[in-house]
Formats: sequence, structure tokens, C-alpha cells
Amino acid sequence: MAVSAPTVVILRWPDDESAIDHLRSQGMPRLLLVAPGVDAPTNTDCLEDWIRHPAEDADIRVRTACLAARAVLHHPAPEVKGDGRISYRGKWVALSGIEEAVAQILAQHLGEVVDGASIASAAWGGRRSTPNAIRVHVHRIRKRIAPLGLAVRTVPGHGWVMEAEA
Repeated sequence: MAVSAPTVVILRWPDDESAIDHLRSQGMPRLLLVAPGVDAPTNTDCLEDWIRHPAEDADIRVRTACLAARAVLHHPAPEVKGDGRISYRGKWVALSGIEEAVAQILAQHLGEVVDGASIASAAWGGRRSTPNAIRVHVHRIRKRIAPLGLAVRTVPGHGWVMEAEA
């Protein structure tokens, strides 16, 4: 499945340096328009590129398309830190305790199949759970994480996979 390309943010260097630092920390792809006579930034982040301003619109379009394509290949994993939220690409949604535990194991295994027993162990520990309870919580997580650009897909007979939404 193809993954939808994220939005590339276009900023001015060095004027927007604080915003650039924030976007770097969020894993957002950035194209920097470098002011004339200013040294270009030295950054090896594959989610950042620069072009000298003024630039042709066609050149900016090509650079943003390339950045978007790289961002799809190098997207950061979702973060579940234990504070009742899942974060992805600078956005977050709230989760209940069990949803958070289920999301945690799915995010840790992003792109891999996680079986029901592993999900039950992560979410309920030694307490009993049912296959239906797992399905209900996965269904709730699907709805909650969709605005983040994440999806949970069912692999019949094997489990579930969290991935960037197609």
C-alpha cells in the first residue's frame, strides 16, 4: 500500500529558526528558503532541505515533492509515553489506559503483525481477556488514531498491524 505524503513546511532561514527547531523535534519535513548572502544551514536530517531565495516556483515544487517522498520512507514511529496519549508527526490523541497499552505494543512493532496473545498480555497483564475485548479495543484505537495518519489493519488468523495510513 502506498503511504500518503506528509505536508512539507516551507520556512525562511534564518528568520524562522525557532520554528524550524520545533518542527525538527516533531519530525516534520521542512524546506528552508535561505536568504541571499546568508550561509546555508548545516543539517543532515533527511527531512530537511534548503534552496536559495529567490527561487523558481518549479524548483520549490520539486524540492518539496522530494522531501515528501523522503518523509514517507523515513517517518518516525508513533510515540506512546504513558501519559494517556499517542503522538505522531506533531499531533496527538488521548487514549484510555487499555487503549494506551494496546497502542504501545502495536507502535513498538510498527509494520509488524502483533498477535492477540501479545496484545492481551500487554493490556491486561495476568487478568483474563477475551478475543472480543481485544477486537473492541483495537476498533476504538482505529477510530482514535485515524486523524494522526495511522491505521490498524487486521491480518485474519494472525493479529493486527499498525502502519502509516494509505
